[in-house]
Amino acid sequence: MNRCLLYILFLMLTLTFQTSLKAEELIEHNLKKTYTYSNGKLVQSKFIANLSVEEHFELGKEAFENEEWEAALLQFRTVVTSFPKTEESDQSHYYLGMSFYHVGEIALANSELSAYLKLPGTVDHFFDALEGKFLVAEKFRLGAKKYLFNLEKLPKWISAHEDAIDNYDEIIQALPAHELT
Repeated sequence: MNRCLLYILFLMLTLTFQTSLKAEELIEHNLKKTYTYSNGKLVQSKFIANLSVEEHFELGKEAFENEEWEAALLQFRTVVTSFPKTEESDQSHYYLGMSFYHVGEIALANSELSAYLKLPGTVDHFFDALEGKFLVAEKFRLGAKKYLFNLEKLPKWISAHEDAIDNYDEIIQALPAHELT
């Protein structure tokens, strides 16, 4: 019931702000200027590759090592978006998760680390990814919020305490005798 009321409130606020633009202008602004159709999906234009997968991945790793989180996010999102079926894309989920964590996007970090851990054969950063999930769980336990309806464009209003418990359970199942558990 409360979620329905929040959704209705959000829609009302959105419609209020959008009435100043004509529908045609809004569609043109949102679709033609910032989004592109690529690999069967509508994606932000800034995530379309202009280099090879190896070059984007190496630029991302370099930015990650230099703690340039925004630059790392741009490169790794480009790899995942433009080259989804590559080894670099699989590895990029780990780097995205940790980069999102460092810029304070805890829910997105959790999502990317989960995506990495679900991939077959992801052993390069397995323990680091579980440690990242633990850090995320701690942030959730301390009150970090998730996006409304899990959409990045909406505000972070949803409690993530259950996600913290899920992360702790995931770590215990993966590493029952490890120091994290």
